[in-house]
Formats: sequence, C-alpha cells, structure tokens
Amino acid sequence: MAAAAAPTMVCFLDVDPSFQVVMNAIRELHNGGRLRHVCTVRVGNSKLRSAGGNDEFGGPNGFSRTLGSTLRAFMLRSTCLEGQHDPAFDGKTHNLDRRSPPAEADYYCDTQPQGAQLPLVNNAVQAEEISANFDRLYPHFHIENKLKAVKAGSNAYIPGSMVIVEQRAGDGAIVKLHTINATVRARSAPEEEDVAQEGPPNPNRLHRFECPNPSVVRVTVSLDLQAEDDFPSFQLLEGILGVKTIKDKQITKLVKKLQKMSLKKSKRNEEDEPEESDVTSGESTEEEQRPQASDNETKMEEKKRDTTYKWGHTRSEHWYEEVQNVEEKNNTDKSTC
Repeated sequence: MAAAAAPTMVCFLDVDPSFQVVMNAIRELHNGGRLRHVCTVRVGNSKLRSAGGNDEFGGPNGFSRTLGSTLRAFMLRSTCLEGQHDPAFDGKTHNLDRRSPPAEADYYCDTQPQGAQLPLVNNAVQAEEISANFDRLYPHFHIENKLKAVKAGSNAYIPGSMVIVEQRAGDGAIVKLHTINATVRARSAPEEEDVAQEGPPNPNRLHRFECPNPSVVRVTVSLDLQAEDDFPSFQLLEGILGVKTIKDKQITKLVKKLQKMSLKKSKRNEEDEPEESDVTSGESTEEEQRPQASDNETKMEEKKRDTTYKWGHTRSEHWYEEVQNVEEKNNTDKSTC
C-alpha cells in the first residue's frame, strides 16, 4: 500500500510582514470558537551553560551561537523532530541532558496531554526546512546586537515567535496551526564580575553571560470550521496560501440547496402539466405538422447556447449564476471590511 501523502508545512515568523495576518486569523478563529486544543509542549532548562558547563563563554559570539543552537534544539524537541534532524553544537550535553552535571541545568520537556507524541513531519528534509526557518529568529549577530543595545549588567529580552500552518495533502485545506514561542532573557556581566584574564583585549576571550530559564513552548490547535463561517482575516490567510477552506464549503452547500430547489420546481411543473389529449388516427399533431429544422439551424442554436453559457449565463437550473453572485458578494464584503 502506498504511503499517505505528507501534509505541507508553511512557516510564518514574527520578522515577516505577513506574520500579523496569521495572528489576526488565529485571534479571529479563537474568538469564534473554531479552535480545538491538540497539545502543548514546554522545553527548556534553568540556565544556559557553555561547553565548560558554566556561564563563561567565548565572548558575545560564543554566547550567541550557543544560545541560538540551544533554542533550536528546544524547538526540535517540542515538535518531536529530533529523530529527523538534531545538529551537534558546543554545550549541547550540558544544556539538554538530564544526566549531565551540573544538576542545576534542570533540563525538562513537558507535554500536555501527558505522553502525547505528535511530530510535525516524518521526514528529514521537512524537519531541516522548519529548523532553517526557526534559525532566522536567532542568528548570532541579532543576539549580539540586542546585548550591545543595553548596558552591561542589564537584561536584554529577545522573544521569538513562529507559526507553522499545516495544509492537508491534496486540496491544501488548512487543518492545524502550530505556534512556537521562545522566551529569552540575557545579560552580559559588568567588568567587575567578569573573568579575570591576562593579556591584551580579545573579543573572543572568556566573558560571563547570564541567561536564566531559556525556553520554547509549542501549542498545536486543529480547526473546526463550519460552512456558514465568515472570517475575513482567516480568508486573507487563505488568499496568501492560495486555498479556500471556508468558501468551498459555502459554495458546496449553496449548490446543494439550489439543486433541491430545482427538483421541487420540476415536480411542480409535472403536476401542473395538463394531460395529453387523445390523438385520433389519421390526424397529425402540431409537432408533426411543424417543418423539421434544418441541420444548419440546429447547429447554430447549439453554438449560441454553448457561447451563452461560457459568458456566465445559465442553463435551465440557474445554479451557476447563483454561485457566481455569491462569490461576487463575498468579494464585495471583503473589500468593504
């Protein structure tokens, strides 16, 4: 049996202009009661540690690289992707292994509901793509600039958010939203607290940095949409992705309603139609007396009917024009929002 097609994952980061569209859609769906909680996973430790198991790093560059790599590792574990992609880095053991001394590292990975294993994807390529997108939140120079923006000894807050939109294989319908939030508070120690070292100044010399309680939280929700739903922000997100999760349901429902109306009308016409009068032998009916249309006239009539349909008019049941009217109304409503 062939394996089921993998869903598509589209990442939106808080550094992207379109990120606010996603957040507006989430807020809209939440307020409308259309989100269902699937799981929450929290990953972190009590303190970021260097490759030496302490708070002494090789300057701002060494600290920022360790922090970015540790946060990526937290994200991969929160999404259950470490089996597909789990890069090595200096300090990994001290920041992620519960068995590693010192015990103060206190690495944790808590899942609600307990025991849930919900990996986002099941292949290494997609896991690497998600990882690469997350890395855009914490490049080392961004962390260094945040630390430089405050005086030594003061905390720099460096939050980061990513939303992964999961689209069903085949029709591309949005089925889940995965929100990933990282929390970071760091400070560079002032000179009086710094590591005593001899020799000329060196940007990569050992320097003390504090980063208590770095963490990543993943929250996954599924969508419970109804055919009558009208969420402008969510429809804007659908437009960015090129899908129509809600509108297709609305059209399908309308088409079914119009088909029922057409059946009822046909039944009424049949009931109202008078019975055919008996035709005596030797007498011809009006249809028999009417001259038969030539082949050319028949072809002209068919061509006219087909051309009329292509330009938006309808056949006898009028459902196509009704659907078009609904789409035009939806577009008008969105433009006025």
